[in-house]
Amino acid sequence: MAGIGKRVVINWCCLFLLVLGSLIPPLSSRAEQASRETPRAEIADVARAKALARAGRHEAAIALLEARTRQAPRDVEALFLLAGEYARAGRDAKAIETYQLVSALRPELAELHANLAAIHLRKGELEAAAREMRLYLEHDPDSPVAHSNLAWIYARLALAYYRKANERRPGPVLAARINALERMLSGQASPPGMGKKEGQGKGATRP
Repeated sequence: MAGIGKRVVINWCCLFLLVLGSLIPPLSSRAEQASRETPRAEIADVARAKALARAGRHEAAIALLEARTRQAPRDVEALFLLAGEYARAGRDAKAIETYQLVSALRPELAELHANLAAIHLRKGELEAAAREMRLYLEHDPDSPVAHSNLAWIYARLALAYYRKANERRPGPVLAARINALERMLSGQASPPGMGKKEGQGKGATRP
């Protein structure tokens, strides 16, 4: 009798598992369904914003990225692209603010400091530009371009301070130094490697 009872229990267990298996879809089916149901707004919005920017429709790209970052304020890629679009549109204050948000989320992202330096240079803020390039070099200390850019900024700072000194007490030594720096910087409106628009530098396309 005991053996019959065990067989009955086993049969019922097998029947239960068969019924349960028919109710639960396979893992692969569930994964496919989850993939179909997962919102793809992030990928779609960022891809559309990039397409709009390439087409020169920067304000449309900004509007789309602003909507995206309101929905997902920690979307680093969307924020990074939005900061670059603000910079292209000349909205420097918004660009700086947005890059700072990116920095808070991804402090290891070096490229944003190069982009911030470019914005400060455009505004004539040499001290701020030098600070951002030093921050860049903390993340990428072996970058020859970054060292060259920082040297260029320091040369511009030196020229500015020599001019101020010469205004207060003119002299042949200061004049000679000013002339030497002016010759060295002649024809260089921006540091090497900073001619690209913000957000389009090396490694800056996808944080």
